[in-house]
Amino acid sequence: MLSWIHRRRLRKNRRAIGIDITPYCIRALQITEQAGQLTIEKVFSAPTQRHSDAPSSVLQQLTEHCGFDRHAEVAIAMPHNAVFYREVETDSSTSEPLQHTDMSGLDNNFPIPMDQIVAQRCNEQALSDDASSQLVAATDRDSVQERLDRLSDLQIAPSLVESEIFAVRAAALANDPSMRLGRYVIVYVDQCHLSLLVMEDCK
Repeated sequence: MLSWIHRRRLRKNRRAIGIDITPYCIRALQITEQAGQLTIEKVFSAPTQRHSDAPSSVLQQLTEHCGFDRHAEVAIAMPHNAVFYREVETDSSTSEPLQHTDMSGLDNNFPIPMDQIVAQRCNEQALSDDASSQLVAATDRDSVQERLDRLSDLQIAPSLVESEIFAVRAAALANDPSMRLGRYVIVYVDQCHLSLLVMEDCK
Protein backbone atom coordinates (compact mmCIF):
# COMPACT_ATOMS: atom_id res chain seq x y z
CA MET A 1 0.00 0.00 0.00
CA LEU A 2 2.85 2.37 0.74
CA SER A 3 4.29 2.07 -2.77
CA TRP A 4 0.79 2.64 -4.15
CA ILE A 5 0.48 5.82 -2.08
CA HIS A 6 3.79 7.12 -3.42
CA ARG A 7 2.64 6.43 -7.00
CA ARG A 8 -0.62 8.31 -6.36
CA ARG A 9 1.38 11.41 -5.31
CA LEU A 10 -1.04 12.29 -2.56
CA ARG A 11 -1.90 15.91 -1.99
CA LYS A 12 -1.35 17.41 1.43
CA ASN A 13 -3.50 15.75 4.10
CA ARG A 14 -4.86 13.18 1.66
CA ARG A 15 -5.29 9.83 3.38
CA ALA A 16 -5.34 6.14 2.55
CA ILE A 17 -6.45 3.10 4.53
CA GLY A 18 -5.08 -0.43 4.38
CA ILE A 19 -7.24 -3.35 5.57
CA ASP A 20 -6.17 -6.94 6.31
CA ILE A 21 -8.96 -9.47 6.98
CA THR A 22 -7.65 -12.76 8.42
CA PRO A 23 -9.45 -15.77 9.95
CA TYR A 24 -8.35 -14.50 13.37
CA CYS A 25 -8.65 -10.75 13.25
CA ILE A 26 -9.20 -7.64 11.17
CA ARG A 27 -6.41 -5.09 11.08
CA ALA A 28 -6.34 -1.64 9.55
CA LEU A 29 -4.22 1.47 9.46
CA GLN A 30 -4.72 4.96 8.14
CA ILE A 31 -1.76 6.89 6.78
CA THR A 32 -1.15 10.27 5.20
CA GLU A 33 1.72 11.89 3.34
CA GLN A 34 2.93 15.37 4.17
CA ALA A 35 6.07 17.01 2.82
CA GLY A 36 7.17 13.68 1.37
CA GLN A 37 6.88 11.89 4.73
CA LEU A 38 4.41 9.10 5.45
CA THR A 39 2.68 9.26 8.83
CA ILE A 40 0.58 6.54 10.48
CA GLU A 41 -2.44 8.33 11.93
CA LYS A 42 -4.59 5.46 13.20
CA VAL A 43 -4.17 1.72 13.85
CA PHE A 44 -6.98 -0.77 14.42
CA SER A 45 -7.07 -4.47 15.35
CA ALA A 46 -10.00 -6.60 16.49
CA PRO A 47 -10.48 -10.39 16.85
CA THR A 48 -12.96 -12.22 14.61
CA GLN A 49 -12.96 -15.66 16.24
CA ARG A 50 -16.29 -15.38 18.06
CA HIS A 51 -19.60 -16.04 16.33
CA SER A 52 -20.63 -12.47 17.03
CA ASP A 53 -17.53 -11.02 15.35
CA ALA A 54 -19.03 -10.52 11.89
CA PRO A 55 -16.47 -8.84 9.58
CA SER A 56 -18.99 -6.21 8.46
CA SER A 57 -19.78 -5.13 12.03
CA VAL A 58 -16.09 -5.06 12.95
CA LEU A 59 -15.23 -2.97 9.88
CA GLN A 60 -18.06 -0.59 10.73
CA GLN A 61 -16.14 0.36 13.87
CA LEU A 62 -13.41 1.93 11.73
CA THR A 63 -15.46 4.98 10.84
CA GLU A 64 -18.14 5.00 13.54
CA HIS A 65 -15.95 4.53 16.62
CA CYS A 66 -12.29 4.85 15.58
CA GLY A 67 -12.45 7.97 13.43
CA PHE A 68 -11.09 6.52 10.18
CA ASP A 69 -11.70 8.80 7.20
CA ARG A 70 -14.72 7.48 5.29
CA HIS A 71 -13.54 9.30 2.15
CA ALA A 72 -9.99 7.92 2.14
CA GLU A 73 -8.93 5.50 -0.58
CA VAL A 74 -8.74 1.89 0.58
CA ALA A 75 -6.34 -0.99 -0.15
CA ILE A 76 -7.06 -4.56 0.98
CA ALA A 77 -4.82 -7.61 1.42
CA MET A 78 -5.64 -11.01 -0.04
CA PRO A 79 -5.30 -14.03 2.30
CA HIS A 80 -2.14 -16.09 1.87
CA ASN A 81 -4.02 -19.25 0.89
CA ALA A 82 -5.74 -17.49 -2.01
CA VAL A 83 -2.57 -16.27 -3.76
CA PHE A 84 -0.21 -18.54 -5.72
CA TYR A 85 3.22 -17.80 -7.20
CA ARG A 86 4.89 -19.52 -10.12
CA GLU A 87 7.92 -18.98 -12.34
CA VAL A 88 6.72 -18.89 -15.94
CA GLU A 89 9.26 -19.14 -18.76
CA THR A 90 8.54 -17.20 -21.93
CA ASP A 91 10.16 -16.88 -25.33
CA SER A 92 11.26 -13.26 -25.25
CA SER A 93 11.92 -13.24 -28.99
CA THR A 94 8.25 -13.84 -29.80
CA SER A 95 6.24 -12.99 -26.69
CA GLU A 96 5.42 -9.72 -25.03
CA PRO A 97 5.87 -9.58 -21.25
CA LEU A 98 2.93 -11.19 -19.46
CA GLN A 99 0.29 -8.70 -18.44
CA HIS A 100 -2.61 -9.18 -16.07
CA THR A 101 -4.98 -9.32 -19.06
CA ASP A 102 -3.05 -12.12 -20.83
CA MET A 103 -4.01 -15.43 -19.24
CA SER A 104 -3.04 -17.76 -22.11
CA GLY A 105 -1.22 -20.87 -20.93
CA LEU A 106 -1.48 -20.08 -17.22
CA ASP A 107 -4.02 -22.82 -16.52
CA ASN A 108 -1.15 -25.33 -16.46
CA ASN A 109 0.75 -23.31 -13.84
CA PHE A 110 -1.90 -22.56 -11.21
CA PRO A 111 -4.53 -24.66 -9.38
CA ILE A 112 -7.21 -22.25 -10.60
CA PRO A 113 -9.69 -22.77 -13.47
CA MET A 114 -8.81 -20.72 -16.54
CA ASP A 115 -11.91 -18.55 -16.37
CA GLN A 116 -11.18 -17.73 -12.70
CA ILE A 117 -7.54 -16.62 -12.95
CA VAL A 118 -6.56 -13.07 -12.01
CA ALA A 119 -2.80 -12.75 -12.51
CA GLN A 120 -0.05 -10.14 -12.38
CA ARG A 121 3.62 -10.27 -13.36
CA CYS A 122 5.79 -9.44 -10.34
CA ASN A 123 9.27 -9.66 -11.81
CA GLU A 124 11.19 -10.75 -14.90
CA GLN A 125 14.69 -12.21 -15.24
CA ALA A 126 16.52 -12.93 -18.49
CA LEU A 127 17.59 -16.55 -18.90
CA SER A 128 19.19 -16.09 -22.31
CA ASP A 129 18.92 -13.88 -25.37
CA ASP A 130 15.73 -15.70 -26.36
CA ALA A 131 14.03 -16.56 -23.09
CA SER A 132 13.08 -15.03 -19.77
CA SER A 133 11.60 -16.20 -16.48
CA GLN A 134 8.74 -14.24 -14.96
CA LEU A 135 7.44 -14.48 -11.41
CA VAL A 136 3.66 -14.43 -11.67
CA ALA A 137 1.16 -14.06 -8.83
CA ALA A 138 -2.37 -15.34 -9.33
CA THR A 139 -5.60 -15.58 -7.40
CA ASP A 140 -9.17 -16.48 -8.34
CA ARG A 141 -12.02 -14.11 -9.11
CA ASP A 142 -14.29 -15.62 -6.45
CA SER A 143 -11.76 -14.86 -3.68
CA VAL A 144 -11.42 -11.27 -4.88
CA GLN A 145 -15.19 -10.91 -5.08
CA GLU A 146 -15.58 -12.29 -1.56
CA ARG A 147 -13.22 -9.59 -0.30
CA LEU A 148 -15.14 -6.91 -2.18
CA ASP A 149 -18.53 -8.17 -0.92
CA ARG A 150 -17.39 -7.83 2.69
CA LEU A 151 -16.77 -4.14 2.08
CA SER A 152 -19.68 -3.35 -0.22
CA ASP A 153 -22.23 -3.21 2.61
CA LEU A 154 -20.17 -0.37 4.07
CA GLN A 155 -19.98 1.35 0.67
CA ILE A 156 -16.23 0.82 0.51
CA ALA A 157 -14.76 0.26 -2.97
CA PRO A 158 -11.03 -0.59 -2.71
CA SER A 159 -8.58 1.05 -5.11
CA LEU A 160 -5.97 -1.70 -4.65
CA VAL A 161 -5.95 -5.43 -3.90
CA GLU A 162 -2.53 -6.69 -2.75
CA SER A 163 -1.02 -9.93 -1.46
CA GLU A 164 0.15 -9.94 2.16
CA ILE A 165 3.84 -10.49 1.47
CA PHE A 166 4.03 -7.73 -1.14
CA ALA A 167 2.32 -5.35 1.25
CA VAL A 168 5.08 -6.16 3.77
CA ARG A 169 7.67 -5.64 1.03
CA ALA A 170 6.28 -2.17 0.27
CA ALA A 171 6.44 -1.24 3.94
CA ALA A 172 10.05 -2.46 4.23
CA LEU A 173 11.17 -0.45 1.20
CA ALA A 174 9.40 2.67 2.43
CA ASN A 175 11.10 2.42 5.84
CA ASP A 176 14.55 1.48 4.48
CA PRO A 177 15.08 2.59 0.84
CA SER A 178 18.64 1.17 0.96
CA MET A 179 17.05 -2.29 0.64
CA ARG A 180 16.47 -1.55 -3.03
CA LEU A 181 20.13 -2.38 -3.66
CA GLY A 182 21.56 -5.79 -2.83
CA ARG A 183 19.83 -9.00 -1.78
CA TYR A 184 17.44 -9.23 1.16
CA VAL A 185 15.02 -11.76 2.63
CA ILE A 186 11.70 -10.65 4.12
CA VAL A 187 9.94 -13.04 6.52
CA TYR A 188 6.26 -12.69 7.38
CA VAL A 189 4.78 -14.92 10.09
CA ASP A 190 1.26 -15.00 11.50
CA GLN A 191 -0.79 -17.54 13.47
CA CYS A 192 -1.01 -20.11 10.69
CA HIS A 193 1.65 -19.58 8.01
CA LEU A 194 5.10 -18.32 7.11
CA SER A 195 5.98 -16.42 3.92
CA LEU A 196 9.46 -15.72 2.57
CA LEU A 197 10.31 -13.14 -0.07
CA VAL A 198 13.79 -12.84 -1.58
CA MET A 199 14.48 -9.61 -3.42
CA GLU A 200 17.55 -8.33 -5.23
CA ASP A 201 18.22 -4.87 -6.73
CA CYS A 202 14.60 -3.71 -6.72
CA LYS A 203 13.60 -1.07 -9.22
